[in-house]
Amino acid sequence: PFKDTEGRLDERCRNGLYERLLGIIHTADWMASTQSVYDDSTIEDFSCEKDYIAHLKMQCNRFLEKNLMENQSLYDRFNTPSNFWNLLLGQYSPRPMQEAVEQLTVSEKENSLLFIEDSCGGGKTEAALFYALSQSKHINGLYFALPTTATSENMRRRVSDICHRGIDQDFKVPVYNSMAWMQEEDVRLDSSLWESDAKLKMFYPIAVGTVDQLINTVQGVKHSDLGLVALSNKTLIIDEMHAYDAYMLEELKTLFSYCSSCCPSRYFSTVRKYLTKS
Repeated sequence: PFKDTEGRLDERCRNGLYERLLGIIHTADWMASTQSVYDDSTIEDFSCEKDYIAHLKMQCNRFLEKNLMENQSLYDRFNTPSNFWNLLLGQYSPRPMQEAVEQLTVSEKENSLLFIEDSCGGGKTEAALFYALSQSKHINGLYFALPTTATSENMRRRVSDICHRGIDQDFKVPVYNSMAWMQEEDVRLDSSLWESDAKLKMFYPIAVGTVDQLINTVQGVKHSDLGLVALSNKTLIIDEMHAYDAYMLEELKTLFSYCSSCCPSRYFSTVRKYLTKS
């Protein structure tokens, strides 16, 4: 039903709907075939089929809870969600650009695509995180994308510090890049939470990585549909937009079109601070 008579994908499904449906099916199939999810009990071990199904549901819910895949809002994960500036800036007050972002969070009641432009060291990262956390009642996570492995490693430490102060000292923020498998911390994370399945770390509620991991979700590569499902109901923060070439920008446009098809409203918000020439 998703293809025409010549086998081409129906135009109505070029907005990511087909990929997301396929991802939901693959996610369910992955969980059903993962040995660590269910024990060796069979229907013969129960008095009726209803008890057997209830037993399977209990194990499935336990797996989701263990791997932080339950449907919990990001707002509920933080201990003091009412004062995000204090969490992000400590004793310092927001800068004018950051105050402008705060005003947007008050005036706009629905999610939007926000561009923040300012000088180096102007506090763009904290402003982006504040905007994401201000939407935390309506989302279940965020993914922070950067251009290189080195910048993603540095950002992971910054985001981890925020999560340790605001959520829990033991809360782990995985890094999602091509070199993550070499890091001892992520090896422990994979073995304890993801059963050594690194491709599933994007399901984690708060993660940091490179932007190419986002691009993979719209390229039709293996497990790309799982990535789209993992990103559903998350806020995406893409840093250093000027660093991406024309090819990557076209891929990001496709990702944005997929994201907009999931949102009830489609509009753009822009915060710009025009810098004077020295």
